[in-house]
Amino acid sequence: MKILARDYSKSCARAIALQNGLLDLETKTLGSFDPNEFVTQALNITYDPEAANPETLKFIKEIVGEEYVPTIQEMFGYCLYHTQT
Repeated sequence: MKILARDYSKSCARAIALQNGLLDLETKTLGSFDPNEFVTQALNITYDPEAANPETLKFIKEIVGEEYVPTIQEMFGYCLYHTQT
């Protein structure tokens, strides 16, 4: 299989391989694995869009206040991106 630089830059930053599929970071949708998709990032977790972690949210609220919870979550989300735009 030949991988071209243009294919790499387009594909790898958009998706993360998870146990139950490929998570598209732009649309926040979970798709099936695709052998044509070149993904460089993987997490050993199962994606559940309804999952919540009340202990983590409580900790963030205690540190920065409730109004900044979405900002902190967004900052951690950027850590998942291969590149930032």
